[in-house]
Amino acid sequence: MNWIGLILAILQLVNKLMEYGLQQKWIAEGEARMAAKAAAEIMRKSGYAKAALEEFAGKSDADVDDFLRSLEPGQPSNDR
Repeated sequence: MNWIGLILAILQLVNKLMEYGLQQKWIAEGEARMAAKAAAEIMRKSGYAKAALEEFAGKSDADVDDFLRSLEPGQPSNDR
């Protein structure tokens, strides 16, 4: 093996290592982005839950029970 072949092999190895490092960085950034999206979705849903709790806090227990019963599948409706 001559010197040029050795230098070329070393440069190719360095190139592969740099590509691997860059791919790992992109993967980490993608995971961070997905975690941020999931956290934002949880915050959005908890905001809805907070608003619903505040709305239900002003209702009587009977009104809340009636509403929850209307959400249960397979329950007869009170319209009949």
